[in-house]
Amino acid sequence: MDQEIQKACVGIGGPEGHPGQQSFGGKFHIEKYRAGYKLVFCITGSPTCLDIGRFDAQNGEDGRRLNLTEHEAFDIVFVEAFEADKAIKSVV
Repeated sequence: MDQEIQKACVGIGGPEGHPGQQSFGGKFHIEKYRAGYKLVFCITGSPTCLDIGRFDAQNGEDGRRLNLTEHEAFDIVFVEAFEADKAIKSVV
């Protein structure tokens, strides 16, 4: 739980990288969603799976975070990363 925004956020690494915060291990997978896809996080040893959403700070200072949500999935679209000349395109 990110205390600043009061949301359960996605982090990298295990509990040792997030001292004092509750953490859950699990796996991510990709599901078809609307016209694209969404990321889903399933907690190890539990039937619980949650969508990955996106939190954008209103003040612009706290940045953007990925958070766990039930009804606000972040739509993602996959695009070709290479053009004919084999140069990688900028994808955001």
